Amino acid sequence: MNDVPSDMKHTRTPGRRDLAGRLVRVQVLGAFRNENAAGVVADGDKVLVKYGGLTRDPRLVCLARFDSMAGTTRGNFVSSSVPHYSRKLVPEKYILYGQWKRWMEKRERFPTFEEVNQYFDPGHFGWIIYLSETLGPFAIYGDESRSLGHLSYGQIIRGEFPDPRKASRVVLAESMVHLDDFITEIKNHRLYPIKLDNLEENRRALRSETILRRIENAQA
Repeated sequence: MNDVPSDMKHTRTPGRRDLAGRLVRVQVLGAFRNENAAGVVADGDKVLVKYGGLTRDPRLVCLARFDSMAGTTRGNFVSSSVPHYSRKLVPEKYILYGQWKRWMEKRERFPTFEEVNQYFDPGHFGWIIYLSETLGPFAIYGDESRSLGHLSYGQIIRGEFPDPRKASRVVLAESMVHLDDFITEIKNHRLYPIKLDNLEENRRALRSETILRRIENAQA
């Protein structure tokens, strides 16, 4: 199916720098077979959200990040949960986080960007902060990595993330203990920690819900 609905090909492009890097509430209007979705933001501008069709919110809303590298009419799905303070989520005020669970696939000791994107895809990565359960914190640059074990979590937050207007700021952790400590430090810096939905977990949950609905309809 076409990624771009015909009525969006010539729609007014927001073209606003204020969306670049922001997290924005999107009302999903319809999803496509490739799991992308069409939607609208608060001022009525139409947008496309990559993986927006995987939102689990019953109201069909989602939180999306708009990447300056992709253009402001195309966003990336971040979460099914939209916090009440979403209007405050300018690029410098939040950090995205997720847990790298044991069942998630990676060929080496750290996941590549391609492997991360199977589960989390908030937009362009400059690099990712990865908290290894045994090796400590690292910065991952695609297929390469750099140890940050000599730095505190506070120092990492202040100086080791990419420019939030040009790339998503993401921390992934193998251990919830380490992740909880990092989240606490994010809050101590008066920033908002925003949890990334796991795309594969959402996909499996929606598939199960669809099967249950079919069973219920068949029994009705």
